[in-house]
Amino acid sequence: MAIKITVGGDFCVTAPYTSAKLFSQKFIELFNESDLNIVNLECPVIEDDNDEKILKTGPHLSTNNEIFDLFRQINIHAVTLANNHILDFGAKGLQSTITGCQKNNIITTGAGQNLSEATKPAIIERQGLKIALINFCEHEFSIASDKLPGANPLDLIDNSKEIRKARQNADFVLVIIHGGHEHYNLPSPRMVKQYHFFADNGADAIICHHAHCISGIEVYNDVPIFYGIGNLLFTLPCKNKGWNNGLLVQLELNKGLPLKWNIIPTQQSTDNYFLSPCSDKESLGIREEVRTYSNIISQSKTLTDRWVSYAKEMEPFILNDLSPVPGRYIRAAFRRLGFNNIIFRKEYAVQLLNLIECESLSDLSQHILKLKKL
Repeated sequence: MAIKITVGGDFCVTAPYTSAKLFSQKFIELFNESDLNIVNLECPVIEDDNDEKILKTGPHLSTNNEIFDLFRQINIHAVTLANNHILDFGAKGLQSTITGCQKNNIITTGAGQNLSEATKPAIIERQGLKIALINFCEHEFSIASDKLPGANPLDLIDNSKEIRKARQNADFVLVIIHGGHEHYNLPSPRMVKQYHFFADNGADAIICHHAHCISGIEVYNDVPIFYGIGNLLFTLPCKNKGWNNGLLVQLELNKGLPLKWNIIPTQQSTDNYFLSPCSDKESLGIREEVRTYSNIISQSKTLTDRWVSYAKEMEPFILNDLSPVPGRYIRAAFRRLGFNNIIFRKEYAVQLLNLIECESLSDLSQHILKLKKL
């Protein structure tokens, strides 16, 4: 008997929208037809008294316990937690999120009270089939360590070991990665190379989100790789093209038979974030867009050329964040006057570390700095 898995992208519903009517009946029916429904919970579920905001760049996202009512409406069985916002409100926010999911019978994976917990895959059984759900994210503010809570980090060696180990104990290994370049519709060449390696090590399907826009699809050695499925539901305004569209990935498993897959384009309204499947006309346009991105991904030189053009567009933003002080004598004067301590304040150190540690931002930073060296 076939097992149907439905995977949605970034899901962040902030107050007061947690109590709003957000789903069309057709959207609800899509999830009710599935045996296993998974979304990326892109914000911690915090208590009213939690003011433990971590030091980071960008917004601090959160939601409340009413989000579990929304999950019940669309029959969510599991959430991935490895993302760059899950630790926005510290260890307390992560723990209240996991506890809330446990109380509402929702499986979690990708984060924990230490690295050992965060790396554990979720093993889910449906109709005699064991499905291993592995989740990790790029390095950006939320990463767990041996003693500190957080998310499972992207690490080529460790993640490959996780996949191989899960391969021994499961019939199907689904890898979900939170990473990529925000509002850029293509993966970097580095991402393609790494995701191929994860497939070589035993992943049966790979799904990526974080960019808040859709991307292309590649079938590599019979493994479908979905490089960007966009937002599922994100109740924040954004003027960037593609913010309101996403892709549901539907996987069909039959033991001993090849994996089948399909995508369903979705759309949230701009004014009240009401979520529904796209109309037939809109779906045709989005599917054509996905095919265009897929064709680019299939051509290594074209993908690299597009990446170089994107890096050029991002150059002023990256250089601004790096904020270099030119000249040996000026640097020496700054050092003697004690200005370095002002420049390298804690907030700037966090910003600079993020450009170094986060894989996608590091891709850009290294490329741009190499060009400046020439």
